[in-house]
Amino acid sequence: MAHYNELARRFAAMYADGSADDSAGGELAAYYQSNEHLTVSMEGVEGYDYSDVNMVAELHIMRHAYEDAISAIKRGARFIQGRGNELQWERVEIEDSWDAEYNAPSADAPDGAGHELPVELRAKLGQCRLLLGQTDQAHVHLAVVDQQDISVYGDVFLDIGRSMVDVGHAQEAVGLLERLRQQPAADSPELWEPLARAYRELGSWELARMYFEQVVEARPTDIESRMFLAEVLEELKHVDRAFELIREVELIQADTARADEARKQSADARADHGIVRRVQRGRRKKSAPNNADSSTDRHIAMMRKADR
Repeated sequence: MAHYNELARRFAAMYADGSADDSAGGELAAYYQSNEHLTVSMEGVEGYDYSDVNMVAELHIMRHAYEDAISAIKRGARFIQGRGNELQWERVEIEDSWDAEYNAPSADAPDGAGHELPVELRAKLGQCRLLLGQTDQAHVHLAVVDQQDISVYGDVFLDIGRSMVDVGHAQEAVGLLERLRQQPAADSPELWEPLARAYRELGSWELARMYFEQVVEARPTDIESRMFLAEVLEELKHVDRAFELIREVELIQADTARADEARKQSADARADHGIVRRVQRGRRKKSAPNNADSSTDRHIAMMRKADR
């Protein structure tokens, strides 16, 4: 578990800064599969807490591996709660779509055990169920989250709103995200973008335009939002401005391609320079013993001459 945690920390940072590629996700998945039974005793392991579980779940969600995220949440929480011997839950982690282990008994989940989960993890369970198309099950979790203070859990509500947009629940997303927009700290491009997409799905073109324009102004190289805005402007009969945006996208793509090529050439040059330096060091190491021997021989010869 500790090794998996460290691996997840590294990959989470890579995904956050955009440096991860498909091989990173594959490496994590391979490690996960080779350590299938992650529910273990607390004995001998320290420092693993709910923030670590949240991080691992987030990483799986970013990879669209929603079932893996569910397993990570349930096993991680079980681990922290010292319930490593309750292996019966592992057999139904995904199939138990009502997540009875962490919900109170109900008509849908009569075997509910009601174990506690932090708000962030319950929200992620809800997100995963929603993204898997299990809407009713998702709302059991999201109803609990909805009772929380939105000013405290703004990031959690934003993630839920994004997921609602992703699965086409635009009207529900608008209600949640507009509530969140009343919080000054949350009023940002990260909020405007899903709001714009939700209003676009609803055909509320003026509101979609307003939010997409704010996103585009705040993010000079955001290609996707420019393309969405062009589509919205076309619906509003502003065809000339729509074509201007498409031209901007072409210029951004060209600039990005040039920058990528420049970075590649710079990296190649650094690699070539490194090879040259290693070869030069190797040559110096090979020649150094001979030079040392020659100097020593001359010194010995001089001493013998002086003795004579």
